[in-house]
Amino acid sequence: MAEETRRKAVPDSPDMDDLEEDDALKERIRRGWKLALTISNMIAFIASATCLVLSLLILYNAKQLDRSFQHSLQTIDRWIEQRKQEEQLAPPQPRGKLSIYIINPADGYDGTTDTPSPVKIGDTVEITGFTVETTGDEPLYLCGLTFYQNGSATSEDIANIRLVDHKSKTVLATASMKDRHAAFNFKSCPKIAAKSAETFIVQADITGGSTRTINLSLQNGSSIAICTQDKNPMDLSENFTLGSDTNWLVINQTVSESLTNGEDTDVSLGTVTVASTIMTATANSSFTPSDNLAIGPNQKVGSFNLAASATEPIAVNDIKIQLNTVNSISNLVLKNGDTQLGEALASPSAAGNVFSVSGLVIPPSGTVIIDVYADIGAFAGILQAKLQAGGRGQTSGTSIWTAEVVGQEMDGS
Repeated sequence: MAEETRRKAVPDSPDMDDLEEDDALKERIRRGWKLALTISNMIAFIASATCLVLSLLILYNAKQLDRSFQHSLQTIDRWIEQRKQEEQLAPPQPRGKLSIYIINPADGYDGTTDTPSPVKIGDTVEITGFTVETTGDEPLYLCGLTFYQNGSATSEDIANIRLVDHKSKTVLATASMKDRHAAFNFKSCPKIAAKSAETFIVQADITGGSTRTINLSLQNGSSIAICTQDKNPMDLSENFTLGSDTNWLVINQTVSESLTNGEDTDVSLGTVTVASTIMTATANSSFTPSDNLAIGPNQKVGSFNLAASATEPIAVNDIKIQLNTVNSISNLVLKNGDTQLGEALASPSAAGNVFSVSGLVIPPSGTVIIDVYADIGAFAGILQAKLQAGGRGQTSGTSIWTAEVVGQEMDGS
């Protein structure tokens, strides 16, 4: 009984085959874990290597893309610079043409001579006109207009100045004469459609001024404002071809006044013609340049005489100087003796230069000398000035203009 109890208390010893099977299982597990660890390390290494390769490829491609981008920028810069040079070398393409429309009164003025066409006091006349032609693909607008009265008629001789559409005869704007300028005020800017032309006519009523002349002209590019759709004025010197024709009219009616014979006068009944006040301009014969035109400042380039008739003193108000060329010419100045007349013009215009004068009076039957000076640069050729002067009789208030006179030839060759 005791032996049986002892055998129950002590477990049976394991079989040797079982122990060997356990060791083999452990070894397989150990090898499997080692293989799994090795595979995991290989996967991690492959993944790291792949990421490194991808990173290197991305970096390489980024550098290549940056080189291509920089090359494209350089190409664009070269193209822009080339375009700038081409634009500087190529002449600007005109976007339109501005030309004077020749007015033909009944007796005919064809615009080829300086013979004025006669009109009568009391008439409504077409004084001048102009055509604006667009050559671009956008419409343009007439936004400003100022004419200069080159003739001898005064503001009292010309009334109701208006700008009229040539086709519809609609009044587009009105102007009044002040200081020989007629500036039109536009409530709305007339439109010139793309690739078309519009003609505008200046009309006025003639209220006086027997034998006086009318000549309204555009002095230069600043006398007319042609704008784009956004109402920005264009530079006409770059964008427009300017015409040079002009129109002259003469007021053809005798000024007279009737005197009635009264009981206490010896004047016979009849008509008395008012004596004319005349101012004439001539080249000053005492100025005869024999040497070549010198290069330098304050060179005398012309000299003229202004003479008054015996009727009354004449106050000179305006003197217009036109040069045959303005190349290498600057600081245009007028003088009477040592006295400068008006303001110096730093950049003379080829279209003409008007000096406003004060304090210069020609006595009856008297003469004054007007000398023209300018700074001369690298000039070669012939330089010649023309003069035209305007004034007013101090007794009668009559407005007077001389004919244009040609001055001395200055040889700069």
